[in-house]
Amino acid sequence: MVGVEHIRTGWRHEESQQAQIDIAPQETGKPAWQGAVDELAGWLGGRTPRRATTTLVLSNRFVRFALVPWCETVGSATEETELALACFESRYGDMTGWTVRLDAARYGQPRIACAVETALIDAARQAFALHNLECREVRPAFIAGWNRFRREPNRSMDSGDGIFAMAESDTVVMATRRAGVWHSLRSAAAHIDARALSQLIEREALLQGFAESLPAWVSMPGLASDIEASADWDKRLHVVANTGANGAALALARWGGRR
Repeated sequence: MVGVEHIRTGWRHEESQQAQIDIAPQETGKPAWQGAVDELAGWLGGRTPRRATTTLVLSNRFVRFALVPWCETVGSATEETELALACFESRYGDMTGWTVRLDAARYGQPRIACAVETALIDAARQAFALHNLECREVRPAFIAGWNRFRREPNRSMDSGDGIFAMAESDTVVMATRRAGVWHSLRSAAAHIDARALSQLIEREALLQGFAESLPAWVSMPGLASDIEASADWDKRLHVVANTGANGAALALARWGGRR
């Protein structure tokens, strides 16, 4: 499923249109993301105004994540990227054909790094360019969700301990923070089930040396927020940065329109 939101801003009002596009069965031998890019390119034809700018929010299933430790001897951008690549290669092996980006540096603190297949980025940008659309930014869903969460009133993870997790497309990304600093970051394949998700987050807290009662905030784009009323839901977990029950694809598309 591909989600699209078109926002038209006028002098007196703002108009928003949304669409969800089904993806045809993927042909054997093609990348997992190819069908999504093809359907997006087909939808763009004749529908999107020219000379617009776009933001692409990628499902976490198409992104690799790593936590890059602070290294005082690393000074240049090239050295920073090489360090990040080493972190990815230690976990995933050869990273040829992947584009790596890091978040902003903070002295003495580890940084989140994301890796996306370069071919996916190129194909998406080409699809936009064919319709005179500028792809302003490629944003992993986990990063978009974290940025939204940080704007909410409860921002205790800025200075305390906690877990921020995102469950989307049968992928759960979990990041822990200790005293407001990134401590760990891991993604796992898992179905979005209330009980299983609660157990997965609790296990992650224990593996990272935290107590079972570590506060956790969970983003589940496209799922109804009333999941918290489920009998299986752990009341210590709090749903944040949610965008209705209309499907993850449309929820992520809305995240692209607003920071």
